[in-house]
Amino acid sequence: MNTYQKLFELIGIKGDIYSLEFGDKFKVICGDLDLDDELIKKYIFDYSLFELYKEQCRFSDEDIYLMETNDELVLLEKTLGDILDIKYCNSSESYYENFGYLLNDKQNKIIMDKEKNKLIEAIQKTSKVVNNYYEIEGTFFNIFKDKLKRHQQPFNKAADKINIVKDIDKFKGNTLFYLKQLRLVKNINYTEDLIEFEKSSNLIFNFYLYNLIQQNRDLFNRENESYYFNTLSSLCIIDNIYLKMYIAKIMVTEESLFEYPVSEFHYLLHKTFIIGVIYPILIKLYLKSYFFSNSKEDKTFELKSTDGNTNYRIENLKRRSLIYESLYKNSPYKIDEFINLIQPIEVTDRSLYKSLYSKISSVHKAKNKYEMTFIEEYIQFISLYGNKEELTECDIRVILEGNLIEYQNKIISKWRNER
Repeated sequence: MNTYQKLFELIGIKGDIYSLEFGDKFKVICGDLDLDDELIKKYIFDYSLFELYKEQCRFSDEDIYLMETNDELVLLEKTLGDILDIKYCNSSESYYENFGYLLNDKQNKIIMDKEKNKLIEAIQKTSKVVNNYYEIEGTFFNIFKDKLKRHQQPFNKAADKINIVKDIDKFKGNTLFYLKQLRLVKNINYTEDLIEFEKSSNLIFNFYLYNLIQQNRDLFNRENESYYFNTLSSLCIIDNIYLKMYIAKIMVTEESLFEYPVSEFHYLLHKTFIIGVIYPILIKLYLKSYFFSNSKEDKTFELKSTDGNTNYRIENLKRRSLIYESLYKNSPYKIDEFINLIQPIEVTDRSLYKSLYSKISSVHKAKNKYEMTFIEEYIQFISLYGNKEELTECDIRVILEGNLIEYQNKIISKWRNER
């Protein structure tokens, strides 16, 4: 991570988890888009913490073995054994009794027991199992998706197969059921289950965008509606739900969406993607560097083996477990806000809803196809600037763009291909 340290300094990213600065360039771009830079910074920071947590706290079979054999090793306040107990269940039945039962909505005793058995089968089939432990986070969504499939309920249905009379109401009902039951889950971080739901379906954003447009329909020039709707739908490539909803809101209510002629729409999207795509990557890299550099300086994170050498497997596990203990209660989202958002929405213009669903679905397919390659190439690209002693204005612009234009063009191409 030292590769990026000078780079962060030169583009103005500095500070710690209590006071982190994103730099002047960030503020300028937010200003160009009429965005509140402090609010955007909070959204990106909170979500990047979760992304770091998710990346670093995927424990392997070897990690689990080390946790078991060093279960009394204390980190901050918790031991490795405590973390094992918090993060995993020891059986599918245990997961059902603690969490999975919330998805059993049957009333009849016989039918309820049958549904219980089906849910336990889904836990066994879909949960990530590590060294005979069932990972808790992410399993709730997996068994919910399996439940919908078994009961032939629409979820991430192909746009051309939507029945606008029946499916839209089912989308709303199933989304609210899932969010309300997930809200009841105790003592775990529900963020991954919420994020995977939205990444798979885009339903929260779809309902939000529909409602936003309906409430401001008089602002939309009918002649350019397709351009406006495609631009707003393209925000689905931003993973952070709060961030893409806020940007969509500002684009419409502050009317920045309507200030750009159709021939220049790509400039608006480009600045937006720098904020919504590039900065989250940079901030996650910075936070990773921050956590690991601090843990290396902390001598309590050295464990000597019998021959006097540092046991690096344990050291690495402890560093990642420190991140887990520090962040496992952290969530960038409040489920009640999404429930309160969706509950009152009545879809009266079903053609509009289906149009947005279709556009979002088309962009989402491109995102799934190209996103990982884009991120890997971007991180490799900016590493080339890691050893520079100073950066020109041109260098900074290149760093904040990288291969973004190519990725953006692939997203936009789905607009033209949509029928």
